[in-house]
Amino acid sequence: MPKLSLSLFVLLLWGFSLSAFVQSSINQLIEKADAVYDENPAQSMALYEKAELQANKEGDHALDGEIHHGKGRFYVLIGQYDAASVALNKAILIYSETKNDEGLASVYSIKSILLERIGESEQAHNMLLKALEIDKRANNEAGMWSRYTNLSLDYFRSNQPDSMEYCLNETEKLLSKDRPKEFLYYYQNWGLYYTLLEDYNRAIQQYNVALEIAEKQKMTDSKATILVLLSRAYSSLANLSLAEDYAEQSYVFSEENNLKYESAEALQELVTIYQIQGDYKKALDYQQKWLRIDKEINDLERLQKVKIIESQLNLAEKEKEIALAETALKEEQLQNQKTRTRNAWLVAGMLIVGVLLIFTTYIFYKTKKLNATIQAQKEEVEYKSLKLEDALMSIEDSLNYSKLIQESMLPGLDAFSTYFTETAVLYKPKDIVSGDFYWVNKIGDDLIFAVGDCTGHGVPGAMVSMVC
Repeated sequence: MPKLSLSLFVLLLWGFSLSAFVQSSINQLIEKADAVYDENPAQSMALYEKAELQANKEGDHALDGEIHHGKGRFYVLIGQYDAASVALNKAILIYSETKNDEGLASVYSIKSILLERIGESEQAHNMLLKALEIDKRANNEAGMWSRYTNLSLDYFRSNQPDSMEYCLNETEKLLSKDRPKEFLYYYQNWGLYYTLLEDYNRAIQQYNVALEIAEKQKMTDSKATILVLLSRAYSSLANLSLAEDYAEQSYVFSEENNLKYESAEALQELVTIYQIQGDYKKALDYQQKWLRIDKEINDLERLQKVKIIESQLNLAEKEKEIALAETALKEEQLQNQKTRTRNAWLVAGMLIVGVLLIFTTYIFYKTKKLNATIQAQKEEVEYKSLKLEDALMSIEDSLNYSKLIQESMLPGLDAFSTYFTETAVLYKPKDIVSGDFYWVNKIGDDLIFAVGDCTGHGVPGAMVSMVC
């Protein structure tokens, strides 16, 4: 008998040690994923997925909240908002059940970014206030710093400099040298504040400090964002050369790191810059690139899917509240009369089923109608895109035909060889057709040779050259 007890004790101890080892290895993967996120988001995501596979394999789900939290943050970064919504909602449910207030506040903050990007600004702002309240109750200074930082961005977007300044002053009180990455957002957001005040030189000073921190701390998406902000500031100062340079840097860097949202922002800046410069061909090229990325990020069907997922979460939370209330009611009724309790539950169950049936029917027809609307909008967008492509092809064809007409009006090499022993012509139009022309002719004993440069570029210049 003593031998059996000792064996059982050893077996239990071995099982406990194995469970602790598995949880430790999952935790190590999560910690590594968090550490590399700013420098290499894709590698961070791969580590979260590896941790999730290990957790599923071993049946250890103690850290599922952290895994979904990290995955949701990455999906927001690359613009996959439907997947982000699913992951973040799972994290919220887990953190709520485990009473992890710090994790819950952090997820609310990330979710506010998601809601802002799909056009739900009011919900995003309320989500941040909810996260701030949690952090204040827990006296979590790092969390409060993060919430005030995000709130300052909300007030920037709504053009409220006074509220923005208040939030930035609050972040200054909470800054810590132990968290060096916080200083990037501090200088970046002060730059945005000075942009609201139209003090672009001071904004550029703040952005340059933030850029140095981003490069030193290897903060990938932050670097791409600050390059775009520098481009906007220089555009406001009419320094289009530097504005173009920073926007191009941001676009190339974002594409290299699969940062879809930042790529779209950089492309918007480039389109604006080339329009101001009058280079409409480049503006159109970059506009088409932006349309492709914007369609990928803001696909109507995917955005609708996000909103459906959000409504499902709200419904789940309401059902949870109803279930808790019903449980309390059941306990009270059991103490008074068991028979009445059973009857009451039967009536309540039938009511819930009836409400759910009505609600489900409503949702079905509402979704069907929304799908029809989305499909019509999708077809309209595709039609307009095709019309734009046809118009571009038509313009290019017209220009190429105009080039043939213009070239036919210019003297050929044989016209020169009549009067000169050795001849060559270098004629390179800037935009298919040109305002430049050359001409040779003999009138009496005089040989007349002319090279002309007409006013204008491209098509306008070519029209003048044809008149000449």
